[in-house]
Amino acid sequence: MIAKLEGYHGNARLTDEQVREIYIRTHRGEMNTKLAYEFGITQGHVSNIARRKTRKNAMAWDWNGAGQ
Repeated sequence: MIAKLEGYHGNARLTDEQVREIYIRTHRGEMNTKLAYEFGITQGHVSNIARRKTRKNAMAWDWNGAGQ
């Protein structure tokens, strides 16, 4: 049996911590294209994270104060 690792999602390129960082930084006004380049993902993926359309399990923390 393989143990499930905290913050690890199969083929995912990003950890939960990175997803949270992207969310916070987009809501502080950083450009999606800059973040996409920095994290090696597409601009659309950054947009989906910012709009909470993907990786909802990584978002199990207080999002209300994240962008402040």
